[in-house]
Amino acid sequence: MPGGIKGLLDTGYFADLTIKHGARSWAVHKSIVCSQSEFFMQACTGNFREATERIIDLSCDDVDAVNSMVHFLYKRRYEPPKGSASKGVHHIIVYALADKYNIQYLKTLAAQSFKSYITEDWKSPVFATYLTEIYDNGPESSTLKDAVIDVVIEHSDELYGSSAPATYKDFQNAADILPEFANTVCNAIVAKNAAKQKATVIQTEYRCPKCSFVIMARLPTNLPIVCCMNCGKGSGRATWKFIPTLQG
Repeated sequence: MPGGIKGLLDTGYFADLTIKHGARSWAVHKSIVCSQSEFFMQACTGNFREATERIIDLSCDDVDAVNSMVHFLYKRRYEPPKGSASKGVHHIIVYALADKYNIQYLKTLAAQSFKSYITEDWKSPVFATYLTEIYDNGPESSTLKDAVIDVVIEHSDELYGSSAPATYKDFQNAADILPEFANTVCNAIVAKNAAKQKATVIQTEYRCPKCSFVIMARLPTNLPIVCCMNCGKGSGRATWKFIPTLQG
């Protein structure tokens, strides 16, 4: 069979199950789809109409996402449709579809693709659409939420800065109506600021405990060892004699 397992999907040879979406259909094989999805396994082996009619109708789902899912089951590769207007949104929808039909590896690949995509796409107005898709239409627990939060925190100065209302108006509007997102971002920013405060530096006159050489420096308060520039010996920071002159 040319193309191996993928060839079975292309030709429809030996198919014993049909996945439908409106007027579109895919001739598939129970042994392939059921072995990778608990949903399909139960639909084909339980006391359901799908088991007797050998047709599973997924018209309630996104057709491009269904197509990506079917091809993944045969190729074990996740490929978004060519020429898609927003691949980021497609990754989100496929992630939700894979969660719905319990295809864990597809979820992982869709999440990885989404994370890679938004490293630059956060600047685009479509980033606001990602928030809506993830928080309104996505699974309750989602690694996509973590991915979005990480990007927002990383670029919080731009997204929430003085120019944000004009430059990132779509993002601001979407964030305002998503209380879960706003609460998570707020907590994350507080944690980020707290972490920064732990690294507060002090400008001080330090006296080396080994050679009594005096230096002026700004050193992190959690620095364990300080090496003297005069004698070259290192000592625990707490052993240096010092008088604080400025904190900030």
